[in-house]
Amino acid sequence: MAITTYYPVLASGDVRGTARFYETMFGFVPRYVSEWYVHLGHSEHETVPLAVVAKDHETVPPSARVPAWYTVSRLCGERTNGE
Repeated sequence: MAITTYYPVLASGDVRGTARFYETMFGFVPRYVSEWYVHLGHSEHETVPLAVVAKDHETVPPSARVPAWYTVSRLCGERTNGE
């Protein structure tokens, strides 16, 4: 099997601010914008998408509504918050 495309979706508490970060720092441009979701495409590479979704939106499973640092620390085996 060959991977021909990917579609990363970032959950954020600040959808517009996160989108602006990727626009400013990495050359992404908005292709679709709503209150809870922004679809970005790279200005020089049409096949490179990126999306930002509100972390508390109903499409995000409750188990995924945690800060990124928490997810990364759990993946690394660190115990947080007394767990």
